[in-house]
Amino acid sequence: MVRMGSLPCSSYMRIRICRLNCIRFMIMELASEVAPPATVSTKVWYVRKLILREKIERGEHDPLSPELGEHVQAAMRAIEERYGPENVGPWDDWGWGFVHGKLSALRWVLGSEWDFLDT
Repeated sequence: MVRMGSLPCSSYMRIRICRLNCIRFMIMELASEVAPPATVSTKVWYVRKLILREKIERGEHDPLSPELGEHVQAAMRAIEERYGPENVGPWDDWGWGFVHGKLSALRWVLGSEWDFLDT
């Protein structure tokens, strides 16, 4: 049997895996406190609705039904009140990519696939 120091290799690997899982858990806890994915996701949703509004104004998208439009506007106002209008976008291309990178990294640390950017 292969040994790592005084431990058999399989015991050594179990300890390493346990330590890595503990570290991952601590990172997950910290990430959820520092920048919860829901916060970033909410801001991405907000900017996507700004983009949708622009497309509707240019005639590139059908208007929303009056009822849905009211719900979207109410949700956007609530987001502005919660985070402040200056903190929810829109962003330039670099800022937009940075926010998506944050969302992807946070979700990856919390167990999702790396490229999962759905909001």
